[in-house]
Amino acid sequence: MLSLLLSTAMAGPGWTLVMPFGVGLYTHGKPVRGTLYAGTQAAGVALAVSGSLLGDQATVAGDDQTALTWRFVTLGGASLGVVSYFVSLLDGSRVHQLQLGSLPPPSGRPEDYAFLLTTPPSPYSFR
Repeated sequence: MLSLLLSTAMAGPGWTLVMPFGVGLYTHGKPVRGTLYAGTQAAGVALAVSGSLLGDQATVAGDDQTALTWRFVTLGGASLGVVSYFVSLLDGSRVHQLQLGSLPPPSGRPEDYAFLLTTPPSPYSFR
């Protein structure tokens, strides 16, 4: 399956964007971003699993303070993995739209983004 995702014939399908660990960015030709998201998601999962296991061991041993600390590590690891996954979804979606041509390429000039700061006139204004 991984060879299908990384082959040039299948490069860039939109459905790969929902896959975790940066797979969508790999298939869209962004291996550095894919590796970054894969690493942060894997670290989040590893922290969550290890924190959960060590918290359970501390609970069985009767050390409530250590168990509470490991519960926070579990929560932090799970949060890291989830946030990294959602950021990779947004980033992959943007890359996909840029490759399809439905978004203009970013220029970096502030005047190109001035339309974001202006509000359209209201049809209900009485001036």
